[in-house]
Amino acid sequence: IATLPLAPAPPLRIDPFFPSKDIALLGWDGKFKLVCFDLAAKSIRWQRAYKDSGFATPHAAFRELVVAADPAGPGLQCLDRDTGVVVYAIPFAAAEYFLVVDNGELIAAGRDGQLMRFNMIKSRSVIWKTAITGSSISAAPLVSGGTVVALQENGICRAFQRLDGTQLWEKQVGNGRLDGGLFLKNSIYIYDLSGTITVL
Repeated sequence: IATLPLAPAPPLRIDPFFPSKDIALLGWDGKFKLVCFDLAAKSIRWQRAYKDSGFATPHAAFRELVVAADPAGPGLQCLDRDTGVVVYAIPFAAAEYFLVVDNGELIAAGRDGQLMRFNMIKSRSVIWKTAITGSSISAAPLVSGGTVVALQENGICRAFQRLDGTQLWEKQVGNGRLDGGLFLKNSIYIYDLSGTITVL
């Protein structure tokens, strides 16, 4: 059992995130820090202060890179997983973030309605960015093959073409906030705040 050497320990802002088998990342409230904990050595490997935005520090990872909130804010940074050093900044500013990494690409959604596809490996640049109107984004985007799906507070589900961000369709799924979902075979399973699951 590994114990964090922090006393007194501020409350966790999110569940631990494991970008590799020997590292845990934790977002702390109160001290506003992103802490990298070495599970083998049972010690802190590195830590960074971040700007609190009223939302948990977002985590996503690809290979040796970790995506987290920019402590200078607003925006995102790609950090070296092992050292915490900033490798490059990502030009995506939002009050709150939902992040998904798929095949070396970051699909980022801001609660304010922004949706972005970003290349993390070759060009390290924005491939496309679009704004969703009508209601704020309420959950992490769903990604499968050539489709990106955004879920909204007002119960609307919108699908976009992954290639260029063109909207493919939209559908009213419920009357309340959509909290998440997943692609399974040829269907999309979406659940809302009430616990109702809708299959598209």
